[in-house]
Amino acid sequence: MTIYGPVRSWRLGYSLGVDPLLPPKTCTFDCVYCQLGSTRRKVDGPEDVKNYVDPQTIRKELASALKKLKQESIDYVTLSGVGEPTLYPKLKELVTNLREEVGDLKIAILTNSSLMWRNEVREALSLLDLVVAKLDAVDEETFQAINRPSPRLRISMIIDGLRRFKEEWGSDKLALQVMLIKDVNNSAEYLMKLSEIICELSPKEVQLNTVLRPPAEKWVKPLELHEMQEAASLIREYSSSNVITAYQPRQVKGELKVSVVEELELKVIDLTRRRPCRISEIASILGLRLEEAESIVKGLVADGSIVEEAYGETIFYKAKV
Repeated sequence: MTIYGPVRSWRLGYSLGVDPLLPPKTCTFDCVYCQLGSTRRKVDGPEDVKNYVDPQTIRKELASALKKLKQESIDYVTLSGVGEPTLYPKLKELVTNLREEVGDLKIAILTNSSLMWRNEVREALSLLDLVVAKLDAVDEETFQAINRPSPRLRISMIIDGLRRFKEEWGSDKLALQVMLIKDVNNSAEYLMKLSEIICELSPKEVQLNTVLRPPAEKWVKPLELHEMQEAASLIREYSSSNVITAYQPRQVKGELKVSVVEELELKVIDLTRRRPCRISEIASILGLRLEEAESIVKGLVADGSIVEEAYGETIFYKAKV
């Protein structure tokens, strides 16, 4: 499915997702914390991508999905999915089509920032309402350790691309997303270096994440609540941006209801294909009582459509790929 959701995100409220790339996971990074597992196809740029959905097909699927939904229940139409969306070879055409189709709805993208050094990528992103851009590292050693990029990429290219985006299009539509990993990039000294870049970019929001879902590498550990609070406080001292954390969810709009069991099963499979989910998340996203979600998930586990995966003391559910 190219269109998925709506799903509720602590970053963007209720979001109708658009996944323009086809499986397997295609990305410029192979992040150690990625909830989708290891990158199956690591590439340098759009010229290396052959497996993608035609822009007109995406437009038709989006139009069909919007007809079935109450648009006032959606906060954003969001480009994201199982790969890096800026790898899409016809990105500007895709964004233009989405803009024409969604009307007054806002459009966002979740990007790892790796291609923002390219002029044509920044130009396409300028047509969006919000660019949520990743910045996990500010030096090459940490960048290689966390993001494991394709050989061509350097952290200096990514930071330069973010700087250029701010210079060309302003910072009002820019948000930064930072993944903090225990004992890797959360020291006070490192957070100070990160704060300097954040202050320079002055994004409208800084979203601090930590590892709350099963990561690609088992050694990756999350920050505890007090450590996240300390990191947020330090960054707030040096930045005028709004700083929020994964332990501090934003308020979102009312529940979206669906009723047909078969449709619910497909939604659960689609949701857990894109990220491992707790049963409480599945219930919340689909507007179900906990026992209803448990019944559906139990059936999907029994028939092999999804599997259980433990991370710490928490059970997550993940669709078979």
